[in-house]
Amino acid sequence: MSKSGSRYLQKQKAQKKNRWRQNPLILFIRSLDFLGKLALGALLLGIAIFNIYHYDGFTPLLFIAALSIVFFPFAKRGTDDVIQPRVSERVFEMIDDRGFRGLGPLYLFTVLALSIPLGLIYMAYHYWQYRKAGRE
Repeated sequence: MSKSGSRYLQKQKAQKKNRWRQNPLILFIRSLDFLGKLALGALLLGIAIFNIYHYDGFTPLLFIAALSIVFFPFAKRGTDDVIQPRVSERVFEMIDDRGFRGLGPLYLFTVLALSIPLGLIYMAYHYWQYRKAGRE
């Protein structure tokens, strides 16, 4: 094989190897932002467990809550990515405020309640975008 042919194969291998690193889901999972949102979801799960511990149907609620924790970082990232470009910076700070004076707690608990479908939509969108980019 000629030298240019071996270089071509080396470039193809490098591109294929780097292709997995460029997936936005994998990059997000490796980030500290993901761990912070996962910890926030675990804290909210602890609060929910403390509040619903005495109910008879505790086990299914616990399963749904644990599943929500897994999808919460993806749902939060997806809603932030959708809302942030569409509103001004000041409005987004008011919505995403961590204090009790803004809409932060309402926004957070809404995202937590809808985390399973929102997280699945976010993951499916990035999966299809990644597959579409791989074909081109």
